[in-house]
Parts: sequence; C-alpha cells; structure tokens
Amino acid sequence: MKKVAFYTLGCKLNFSETSTIARSFEARGYRKVPFDQAPDIFIINTCSVTDNADKKCAKIVREAKKIAPESFVAIIGCYAQLKPKEISNILGVDAAIIFSDILVVPEAMGCNYEMVESIGPIFPDPIKSESDINKLKVDGAEESLAYVTDALQATKKLLADRVP
Repeated sequence: MKKVAFYTLGCKLNFSETSTIARSFEARGYRKVPFDQAPDIFIINTCSVTDNADKKCAKIVREAKKIAPESFVAIIGCYAQLKPKEISNILGVDAAIIFSDILVVPEAMGCNYEMVESIGPIFPDPIKSESDINKLKVDGAEESLAYVTDALQATKKLLADRVP
C-alpha cells in the first residue's frame, strides 16, 4: 500500500484543505502516515503570509527528501499559487500545484462544488463522515486522472526536473 504524508503551514483553511485531501488519498487506497515514516508522497500545504513561512517550506522539503529521497514532493496552497518561480528553485520539489489544479481530484471523484467570487470553491456537500467517503466515485478515477500524471511526467522531463 502506498503511503502519503502531509505537512500544513498556515491558516485554518489550509488545515481544512489538507484534511479533505488526506481523506481523498485514503479513499483511493493510500495509507496516511506521519511525516517521518518514509512515505511515497509528501503533500506540503503552504502559507505565504510571511517570508518565514516561505523559508519554512524549503526547510520542510529538505527534511522530506532526507526522510525519503525517492519520494514525490508536491507543494500546494498560497505559496504555490503566489510564488511558483521561488518554488521552482527549491531542490527536491516535484510539483507545484496551483489552487485550480487541486480541484481536479475532487472533480474526478464526483464532488460537486460552486465557485463563489471573492471566496473560492464551496462544496455544498462536504465530506463529514465515513458514509460521505463511501459515496465518492473512486472506480475509474485512476484512469480519468492518468492525464495529470502523464502531463506532470512529461513536463518534468522537458524541464530537466525543474519545477515550473
């Protein structure tokens, strides 16, 4: 079973997003593990309110690669959205996923949402229970999301492993 670990910097919204994304991974058969348990994937949900938060992100990436050098490291959140060029200079980052990209996975799993101006996406039926998780569409999600993996691999190859 593949393992995924999460690290969240920032506000309550980031913690809520991380929780939702973690449940999506678990519903897909991944085991959520503590950061120091050598996961296959690290998801780092970032804040960009202060320079300290930006520096901490780079430190967390270095720690992740020490723990699991072959792991896949993805940066999500405000920092990925606002400063993708800076992220491209952090050694060890495999992907910087901007906010709109985050919605690809919930869409593939059949989660409806509405985009509300000045607020962002609102999920009218948020996942709150195991019953809600069981309602998610997981059959065929890997196939319907294959283009994302293919695009990331092709982009990474074209950019000689530099994050865009």
